[in-house]
Amino acid sequence: MTRVTLIIFLAFLALNSAWSQKVKHPPINNMKGAMLLVKNDNAQERFSVEANLGKILATYNMPLLLSINLINQGAPLKELAGARVQNEMSARGINSVIVVSIRGFDQRFKPRTKIPATLEEMLEEGNLYPLSQEDVTTVTIEFIQYVGGKFHGYHMMRVGNASNKSKVYSKIQKKLNRQIPKWQQ
Repeated sequence: MTRVTLIIFLAFLALNSAWSQKVKHPPINNMKGAMLLVKNDNAQERFSVEANLGKILATYNMPLLLSINLINQGAPLKELAGARVQNEMSARGINSVIVVSIRGFDQRFKPRTKIPATLEEMLEEGNLYPLSQEDVTTVTIEFIQYVGGKFHGYHMMRVGNASNKSKVYSKIQKKLNRQIPKWQQ
């Protein structure tokens, strides 16, 4: 009887550790310049978030492109993975595409278990969450780095006490000020 109990206990421990393992993605690094792309199905929200995050990134004196300046409004995001955009990025000394998406509005969101391997696959995904909502205190944002069209790094950020957009932007700026120097190494 003790042998069966021991086997059940060991099986329980193995399953528990497998379920509780944290997802470990490589960090964003070696960012010499960036094209910023905010994933949002609402064009106005995408423009607003991209412009504000662009202002934050522009303070780091690195080449920066905003996706809203590269494709026409209403054009499919797939165009950003095309040769024309890639050639413009390399001509400006930009090696990374940073895809920003809103994961959700509470503390329970965990890092993705599966990240699209290519930029094209990422651009096919939708994203419905706006940057802020009424009566929400936490926003979870993810930053995914693609270099040469392939997944390179990941960073997830939670912004707490975020009751309106201006608070969210100021808190994102404070957190990015600590994070971006690490991304440039």
